[in-house]
Amino acid sequence: MNRKFISAVLFIAGTAIGASVLGLPIDMRLAGLIPASLVCILMGVAMGGAQLMMANIFIDGKSNDLPAMFTAKLGPLAGRLFTLTYALLIFCLLVAFWTGTAGTFKIFSLGNVAMGLVLICAACCLEFGFAFASPLNSFLTFCMILTFLCLVGKAIISGNVSPLDMINFKEAAYALPIVMCSYGFFPVIPLICRQFKNDKKMIGKAIIWGAALPIIFNLTILAVSFSVLSQQELAEGAANGWPVFVALKNKLKVDSLVIWGNLFSIFSILSSLLGVTTSMKGAFMGICKNRTTLARITELVVVLLVPFFVAMLCPGIFIKILGFAGGILVNILVGLLPIIVLLKNRIINWKHLPLFAIFSYTFYVEIYKLFFRS
Repeated sequence: MNRKFISAVLFIAGTAIGASVLGLPIDMRLAGLIPASLVCILMGVAMGGAQLMMANIFIDGKSNDLPAMFTAKLGPLAGRLFTLTYALLIFCLLVAFWTGTAGTFKIFSLGNVAMGLVLICAACCLEFGFAFASPLNSFLTFCMILTFLCLVGKAIISGNVSPLDMINFKEAAYALPIVMCSYGFFPVIPLICRQFKNDKKMIGKAIIWGAALPIIFNLTILAVSFSVLSQQELAEGAANGWPVFVALKNKLKVDSLVIWGNLFSIFSILSSLLGVTTSMKGAFMGICKNRTTLARITELVVVLLVPFFVAMLCPGIFIKILGFAGGILVNILVGLLPIIVLLKNRIINWKHLPLFAIFSYTFYVEIYKLFFRS
């Protein structure tokens, strides 16, 4: 495996992992370890397959960015609708990631200077694109893996709760939307395709490996969280809108665990934030072909400053906005879009039906949670 391939895998995995680690155990607290793990595996395979299908559609369409692909494959009207959905999804993800970053920095006494440095790095990713973001994201993801191993080892030693004391598949199904969001990396697909010059074989391998790493991380963090935290402590985390590492910190009065949890939280959320931010450079290049000073300022305001200030004004919406993004928006773009394209080209067959069933059920669950479940 060459350096470019490893960087692409780390870029994909780093973009996906942050949301999973910070929100998944809290949202699946009522399911239990076994149902939660099975749902994570099922959704990880489904999301990996769907995003691989999207990459192939993107390559075959020879588009410069995802909005252009939507229009080329679906026509002007449907293309605009999917482009608006895509823009809303990116906005929700950025708000969630900024909220998670600010919350983590506040908990561990990292103030405005740290947030300012993150804003500068995000602005550089937006301006200089993959060339700047790839080594930075690879470094963050590598550090995230190391700190994750240290965190898991310490938490397992300190744990005293049985992870097998609850089995509730119904509650696991209710958590499908945020599980889906935890595997979402499709905004970076155009970047990966350009790096490999639309080589389907290399892109496919990078996506498969990049999608496998979040599955491993999700299963591990679920096992650790259910081993260390009781149902009451997980419920307290949900009531306060905490990332899972805040609950771990409050339960285990261990200084080293605080350090590793701090570092891992920062690395995971930053890798996701910078990955999604970098993906927007490609999207805006399709709209602003002449990158004037005004176009750059507009891009900076829309992609960075607006989500940043919304996150500062609404600090407790991390879990809710991730659930909405995963259950509704990711479902439409990753689950519905490839199916529509395949139907339009009359190449859909029975192999695609399980994917369609999973995404349809996830969409139903999110609608039910939004309007009917207290």
